[in-house]
Amino acid sequence: MGSPEQLASAAAARAAGSPALGPRWRRAAGLAGHASGLVLRMALTGILAATLGLMAWAVMPLAAGWHGRVVLSGSMQPAIDPGDVVLAVPTDPSALRPGQAVVFRDPARPGRVDVHRIVRRNSDGTFITRGDANAQADSTPVPAANIIGLPRLRVPWVGLPQYWRQQRNYVALGLTVFVLTCSLWAVVTRPPNWRGTPNRRRTARSGAPTARHSA
Repeated sequence: MGSPEQLASAAAARAAGSPALGPRWRRAAGLAGHASGLVLRMALTGILAATLGLMAWAVMPLAAGWHGRVVLSGSMQPAIDPGDVVLAVPTDPSALRPGQAVVFRDPARPGRVDVHRIVRRNSDGTFITRGDANAQADSTPVPAANIIGLPRLRVPWVGLPQYWRQQRNYVALGLTVFVLTCSLWAVVTRPPNWRGTPNRRRTARSGAPTARHSA
């Protein structure tokens, strides 16, 4: 006779190989695999839904005449992070006052749009601006014609792909594309009919008698 541990191991091995418990174990493993796949599918669907929702928030106000810009620097942190989309409503530059944040075309860097706060207004109608995270004010005054509007809505994360592309962070950009592609696949594909498989097996085992060929 062996030790109690050896006897217990032998009993477990016989139970695993018994015809009564084997199918139950396989079914339990199949259910566990299906549950994990369902959780993953739900998570990917949630990611896609959240992404589409944020994109809708970033796009819909444009129909009302607002202007949307992706923030590509951290000069306004912690209020605004790189990759956020800032939606601005047009405003009259003559009504602007120090302390207000404005969206403007940067006169020092043509083609770039910034979001900074007004420090003061000069006698010639130009504005001195500064980012909240910057120690010094911007060196180039902003003409009134460069003012786009007042920021009214911040949509986080939507512009991160553009920010990563600018920073040449292709790893983060590639992972984002991969996750969104998997999320889209999880939505458009049909999950397998896992409930039908055990039923078909039982039907095959207990169904109508099979025909026999006679000589």
